[in-house]
Order: sequence, then structure tokens, then C-alpha cells
Amino acid sequence: MLALKIVTFEAWKEAVIIGIPKPGKPRDLSTSYRPISLLNGLDKLFKKVFKSRLSDHLLTNSLIINEQFGFRPNHSCPQQTLQLVEHISEGFKRKRKIVAIFFDVAKAFNKVWHAGLIYKLHQLQVLDRLVFIIHQYT
Repeated sequence: MLALKIVTFEAWKEAVIIGIPKPGKPRDLSTSYRPISLLNGLDKLFKKVFKSRLSDHLLTNSLIINEQFGFRPNHSCPQQTLQLVEHISEGFKRKRKIVAIFFDVAKAFNKVWHAGLIYKLHQLQVLDRLVFIIHQYT
């Protein structure tokens, strides 16, 4: 008989929350503490390996545009800033109009349409086992 083992990551999603007192705040108020999540060490290690595998797949198959700087090797924030300055300078030299739009995507993953993300990963031909793992964390 063939047995299929379903792997779940529920235990790895659990965290121990501790409060670190904020400097100069009264310790009798709950708002005077900064919550810190202590996560499972295996989960942290697993996520590093997973990120490495996913990044390798995306970079090897040229699935990330060159303008994407976050979470890429040799693509730092200062390099992105320098590239922006170069584009602006070039526009000024050629007497072109320059338009820039900046937006903050803080906590963006909290608002991701998970079904759409899974669909997009399939479209990008991300390995099924990697998509399955991502789906487990959503």
C-alpha cells in the first residue's frame, strides 16, 4: 500500500511572544512593551533554504525583471537609488520631463490575494512542491 504523508507547518507557525519594555515608559502599562515573536529555529532554517531554492529558480529562469531590487543578490537599495539619480540626470541633460511615483508597500503581503499568488506561481512554472509549501504558509 502506498502511503502519502501530508506535511503541515502549523507547529512552525506558532511563536512565543515576549514583551520588551520601551525605554522611558511606565512598566505597568501594556502599551509600554514592544512585542517580540520567538519563532521555531527549524522554521527559520527551513525558510532560508526555501528562499534560496525559490530565488535560484526565479533567477535561473529569468522570471524576475532587472528593475526588481528587493531580495536579490547584488541589487541593493543604494544601487537602486543611484540608478534613479542617473535616470533623472540623463533626463535633465536631454531636457526631458521627469516624473517619479513612490509608494510604500509596508505590510503588503498581509493584503496579497493568496489564490492569485498561487495562480501566478503556477504561471511562472515554479515547482509544484515549492507552490505547495507557499500555500501551506498562506
